[in-house]
Amino acid sequence: MSVGGPKPARMGILNGLFAKIKGYSAVRENGMETIKTVLEVPLDLFEALDVSRARMEERLRELIVVELFREGRVSSGKGARILGMSKRAFIELLGRRGVPCFTESPEELEADVKVAESLLKAKSA
Repeated sequence: MSVGGPKPARMGILNGLFAKIKGYSAVRENGMETIKTVLEVPLDLFEALDVSRARMEERLRELIVVELFREGRVSSGKGARILGMSKRAFIELLGRRGVPCFTESPEELEADVKVAESLLKAKSA
């Protein structure tokens, strides 16, 4: 299925980075429905990415997924699947990008640990 016409990219901090999306088509790949796009990327943005042309698609996908995670629009598991990596690798990627993967406060995490400990005690009793 192909849909034509320019579409603006609107994705948090990625807004405005792409001049326009030329068009897109839906495809099924690796068990996941995907959209293939053609983007016009300003040369200075390409240079700022500091990647080869061969790695550009992968790098842009990574930036989009990390930003969607930051916005709370995808989970770490889904982000990992989209990027074709383990959840651990995705969490490490988030760390390298300065994106916290846990949004709970220390108090909330402590409460969760206490609940888990009490469940383990009850299970072993």
